[in-house]
Amino acid sequence: SRSMKSNTKKTLKFFLKHLLHYRLLFALMCFAQIAGQVTDMIVPLYYKDIFDIFAISGGDKTALTGQLMGTIRMIVLLFALDFVFWRFTDFANGYFLTKTSKNISEEAFEYLSHHSYRFFSNRFTGSLVRKIYRLGGGFEMFYSKFFWDFLPLTTRVITMVVILWQFSPLISGIILAWTLVFIVLSVFLARWQYPLDLAAYKADSDVSAFLSDVITNHLNMKLFTAHRYELSRLQTINSSWLEKNLRSWNMSATINLFQSIFMFILEVGILLVLIMLWKEDAISPGFFIVVQIYI
Repeated sequence: SRSMKSNTKKTLKFFLKHLLHYRLLFALMCFAQIAGQVTDMIVPLYYKDIFDIFAISGGDKTALTGQLMGTIRMIVLLFALDFVFWRFTDFANGYFLTKTSKNISEEAFEYLSHHSYRFFSNRFTGSLVRKIYRLGGGFEMFYSKFFWDFLPLTTRVITMVVILWQFSPLISGIILAWTLVFIVLSVFLARWQYPLDLAAYKADSDVSAFLSDVITNHLNMKLFTAHRYELSRLQTINSSWLEKNLRSWNMSATINLFQSIFMFILEVGILLVLIMLWKEDAISPGFFIVVQIYI
């Protein structure tokens, strides 16, 4: 709906404001993330060289051993660079995420505290607490999806397509086409699941709100012997929570099922194409290893 899209835009704008508060650190983290991913993608090329050397029969083993040692030195150097990139990312990520979450929590509290008495009297305390908690959790999810999912995946796909194109445009084209179809399918399934996740989150907030307010007004429940009544209300709310969360969970499982089938099709298809190219002497045994590592 229009209201939902408007709230989503406002939330993303709020997250972006806090993310850019540490823009220099975030830019360095993105650079380290991209550099680490590219380094990881380059290492298999040296494994390819090793397997290609092993595949040579009748060569001068002394000269081949020298080539192998040179290749291993490059692998060690790349591992050292990779170690530096990832360790910086790990420590910077902890600092960035905790500081940003702290700032979001404080701003949310400041904004909430300026509301009127009527606002608080017409709302469950537990629900408000849960929403503040979810705001910080929502930023962590938004940040993690971008920094640990979208950015690495985009970097790896682009690097993989460019590298494989140098050896086999056919294999590179197949993986690129599969990736585009996979992205379109994932976006469609995510839009399908979003309303179910939203309903599940709302149900979770309803349960938290009910429990918080019952505990806060425990004395009144005792005085008016409303234990059975409140238990009945909890059972009704929990039943709604169970139904909505089960739908969301089953949708996630269905999406994972489709993605697994799609991945299986890619792996089998790539294997068949690799065998065909190997039969025609279009690729080396080492290239087969590179492709398997990538996918």
